[in-house]
Amino acid sequence: AEGEGEGEGEGEGEGEGEGTCAAPIALTSGRAVSGDTTGLASDFVPGCSEGAAGDTVYSFTLTEASSVVVSLTTEIDLAVMLFDAVACTEELDCVDESYKSEEFSFPNLAAGTYFVVVDGVDGLEGAFEIKVDIGEAQCVGDRFDPGNETFATSILAGGENLDTAALDDGEGGTAALPLNLCADDIDYFLITHLGGGLDARAVLDAGSAGSVNVELRLATVDVAASLLGEGTEVTAEGPAITLATAATDLAPGYYLLRVTGEGATGPNAVNYSFSFAHACEADAGDSPIAALDDAALAANLDFGGISADVGADAGAVGLICLGNADAYAFDPITAGDLVVSFSNAANLAVAVTSLDKVTAAAVEVPVVAVETAVAGARVFTIAGVVETNRYIVRVTELVASPTTTAYPITVDFQYVPPTNDTCATAETVVVSETAVVSAGTNVAGDDSMAGLCGDRFAFSAEDIAPDVFFAVNLPAVTNLEMRVTGIDRRFSGSVTLYRTVDGTCPADLADLVPIQADGTDGTGFDVDGEADFSGCGERIRLSNVPAGDYIALVEGDPGLSFLGVQPAIGEFTLTTTAFPGVFPDAEACTDATEIVLPAAGAAVSREIAFADFSAFSEFTSACGGGGRERIFALNTTNAVTVTIDATVSEGLDTVIYLLEGATCVAAVEVEDACNDDSDAPTAGRESRLEVELAANSSYFLVVDTFGSLEPTAASTVTITAQ
Repeated sequence: AEGEGEGEGEGEGEGEGEGTCAAPIALTSGRAVSGDTTGLASDFVPGCSEGAAGDTVYSFTLTEASSVVVSLTTEIDLAVMLFDAVACTEELDCVDESYKSEEFSFPNLAAGTYFVVVDGVDGLEGAFEIKVDIGEAQCVGDRFDPGNETFATSILAGGENLDTAALDDGEGGTAALPLNLCADDIDYFLITHLGGGLDARAVLDAGSAGSVNVELRLATVDVAASLLGEGTEVTAEGPAITLATAATDLAPGYYLLRVTGEGATGPNAVNYSFSFAHACEADAGDSPIAALDDAALAANLDFGGISADVGADAGAVGLICLGNADAYAFDPITAGDLVVSFSNAANLAVAVTSLDKVTAAAVEVPVVAVETAVAGARVFTIAGVVETNRYIVRVTELVASPTTTAYPITVDFQYVPPTNDTCATAETVVVSETAVVSAGTNVAGDDSMAGLCGDRFAFSAEDIAPDVFFAVNLPAVTNLEMRVTGIDRRFSGSVTLYRTVDGTCPADLADLVPIQADGTDGTGFDVDGEADFSGCGERIRLSNVPAGDYIALVEGDPGLSFLGVQPAIGEFTLTTTAFPGVFPDAEACTDATEIVLPAAGAAVSREIAFADFSAFSEFTSACGGGGRERIFALNTTNAVTVTIDATVSEGLDTVIYLLEGATCVAAVEVEDACNDDSDAPTAGRESRLEVELAANSSYFLVVDTFGSLEPTAASTVTITAQ
């Protein structure tokens, strides 16, 4: 295969001027071309990054299908894109995965002219080299390649009837799952079979050349490894089983569908689909091995149970046949009732037991479940469930059936909410110069109010944690401290104080007035929707709060559903203290130690252990923070420019910033001297500042943590003088 560049580029490895879609700079296979985006027009915004910056366009032409590798070498953060439309409107790929060089590849790109765009990220511009390498087209494997070429890496296809040519596309229709075999490729799929007939086959797709062969083989499974791992561990495969025999009657077990093909040449694969049909289908909890089946795992406390509602729209359906038993484990998060409903359940027997999770005794105790009939469903109510027990609902057939019965399931946890779940039922907190500790929980609560400290950081409704309310009466002007502390790691959150309008909760909770750190009324947000408020946090100190009636809102920290992080829900304590005079100095200021600045060209480092961070968040900055801090004093004699790096430990996201002033308590943040995530090539969540310090001045370096993330190991701060 060959590639030829088109455009106005010329010279030995140098790009001339600015390339555009109308007049791109030519790329020749194997030759690096130098370029620079500095001062160029911004015509593109990369689909894989943010911010406008100068960009330039290159092109190459493929006379036939070919493999293509595009490499970008640079010392700054640039992105590279590939387009195939004449007007550069259809983006095929975009990479911005590192702070320096980038690369993307296509093993089989169709003949035609393509455009490569080099663009800056968030305003960055600078020099680079771009190169395209063009070779022979390669065979492109299916979505499982490479990965399922051996029995040990087989793809679990489950135990339900499956036809890869007609899968549910999630939109009410069907869509084929494209599968193929390149030369010398083998595909393995693992099947769960509960017994009875199994009709397994693979067929060549219409229009595909070559042929496809399928074998069914018994899989040997390592039970112990499967229990410890995240899937079924296959350790060996048996000889081929006659498919005709399997279709009539096949013993329970795990089986491998081994697919091979003939006729794949060069970039051309053999395309196929497979299907299998069980006389007795298995659901996701079933296993032909007793120790791996839900009937056994439901009583194993190392495996999690169901703690939230399962609605009818969730599509939860159990499958049962051939005398197989199903079991469902339920782990309440607090006290209440549990209601489990089964449809199409005339031939089912249902029994409920419980396990004590505190003692972890493997003894199931029968539990009374009241059965009622509602709209044709069998409804079982288990009253008075508690958090310390696991409840197991076991389902068996009254009469064993050789064919599959599908029974939909719904689950309703009717939890008892906190008594102070609403503003109207706020729990009274007595304010005293002696710390008053109130126990609380937001478990099973509602999100009744849009808080200023937690809710505003939530990316979606499912990330918002429940909140609870406390009533506070101040008989006189008060310096008030409130601190919320999670009893276990399930809860972290914040507290905010609001003034009531007439001493009662308003119908619209948005009418409550938030109190700033200086005791004045706050607005919560400015006209641009950004936070303009200083009165919320894990610990708040509010000065000169006027006498009157107030509501303290405790809200759990929001989750990050896209990362699998759940909202903070659990038990906590709220500690309230009135100070007759001034507040004690911030702990981080009290513990501040001096770092003697190094000589020019030298560096000095300090390790920060977990115990060295403050117990509570006392500072925040223009670029973030709000977590626990460690402060260092820096004193200058002469003006000096320094680079400050804060490394990260596991589970930590640092934020560093400078304060200037004679004392830590009175120091103010230095403008443009704050950083969350460094731009260093391998920084990740590390922080970096480069700042000029004035002569004969006192500074305080704050090593903060982003949000409520807690340091879990030692971190290091390094100061290098230029």
